[in-house]
Amino acid sequence: MKKRRIKGIQMIPYGLLAGVMTEDSIEERQREVRLTEISSEGFRIRLCRRGKAEENIYPKAFKICFYQMDQAEYREIEIRHFQTEAGEQTEFYQAYDIFTVQEDYKEAFQKLCVEYSRYISLKLEEDDAHLAQEMTGYPAQEEEEHFKNETERNKAWFQNTKIFQNLPAELAVELDHPKLYEQYLTRPIERFMKEYWQQHGIKDARILGRQPDRLYIGNQFCPHLFPKEEQFFALLEKADKERMEVTVAFSFIREDRLAQTEQLLTRLDEWCKQQETSGAEKKRLEVVVNDWGLAHLVKRTEHLIPCLGTLLNKRKKDPRMFYKMGDKTLLEQNNLNAGFYRTYLEESFGISCYEWESCGYTQEIPQKIQNHLHVPFYQTNTSSYCTLCAVLEHGERGKQRERQECPAPCLEHSFFYPKHLYMKGKYNSLFALDKHLLDEPEQLKRELGIKWNRLVVNLL
Repeated sequence: MKKRRIKGIQMIPYGLLAGVMTEDSIEERQREVRLTEISSEGFRIRLCRRGKAEENIYPKAFKICFYQMDQAEYREIEIRHFQTEAGEQTEFYQAYDIFTVQEDYKEAFQKLCVEYSRYISLKLEEDDAHLAQEMTGYPAQEEEEHFKNETERNKAWFQNTKIFQNLPAELAVELDHPKLYEQYLTRPIERFMKEYWQQHGIKDARILGRQPDRLYIGNQFCPHLFPKEEQFFALLEKADKERMEVTVAFSFIREDRLAQTEQLLTRLDEWCKQQETSGAEKKRLEVVVNDWGLAHLVKRTEHLIPCLGTLLNKRKKDPRMFYKMGDKTLLEQNNLNAGFYRTYLEESFGISCYEWESCGYTQEIPQKIQNHLHVPFYQTNTSSYCTLCAVLEHGERGKQRERQECPAPCLEHSFFYPKHLYMKGKYNSLFALDKHLLDEPEQLKRELGIKWNRLVVNLL
């Protein structure tokens, strides 16, 4: 007797269609299956071969999950009435055709066909902005509205600066590129901060009501923007004389700079030791690590305190997430909400303080630990090679290459994005402004001292 075969739509993306098989056994073990073809009659699954060929399977039920685009959630159909036919067999997998006549399955399949067909048509006929508009209500008509220049952008972004006034927490400011290093070295801290605010369109130089308690020196994203060694120690000496604490920020470490970085950490450790006076408390410096190799190196030192950096403290963050439908509460947590992971970081690397970013939505932050909040920008992605350099030199983002040295064009140039996204391309990264934070400063102040031990300001 000739076997029946499923003839339908092949290889629908996993995010739109997923399946789980419950095996008919004492434990009723559930097994995830890959659906490779689907029709109104049933679906085809593919299972990995486990050593010897699997001639037979004994499913008790299937759960097919259909993603519903209009509701941004899955509809789960449990299938208990079905027939199974063995299909293609290779060295690596075994296929099976599952036939069913359940009405709820057929209804879900028909809706999937309509939505998937609409998605493919939009993908072929429209650009990404119009596709997003059709699927989520994204305002594609605003894509062409840009700021004319940096001055106009800063004026629009930083007109509400109440967030920076009367802060009940430690205040830090980031020095993350050569221009700021030079300005700080050649000016008293009072004059430096006054010019810093004015350069970003904030005319009231007394906006903070006080000078920073701490400086972050270095760049978390681009390794080329870390200060030269002589300049770096000059910055440390000046901050020490002005009685300001320092946190040293490193980006990811390239293989060819590993030995150089290790030497710098050794010298930094020795510098801390030299600052100690008889009877005084041990001099220690925080080091932001964005590379697991660097975390190992910092652990070997005596005077350096590692902090988990932005590139390692990961979470989903993008200004366009606002337009996505569905429940976003699961975004509030990341891996640091797991106590065992924090224990692992402390036992393995000595990490017990963490760098966070205000990223446009509520974050559930672990309590009773050192949490440092960076405002008002958050990083969305970082390239190991610089897209800005590629565009300036070749006119194409894709023509990126590794550099031994970089002329730092990011000090004069940046990428502009549509106004409504509040995004900025700077260094080798993309950043977005947390406008919600600037519009509602009182919410942050209620959290300072409870969620956050420190506020770190960087106006890019």
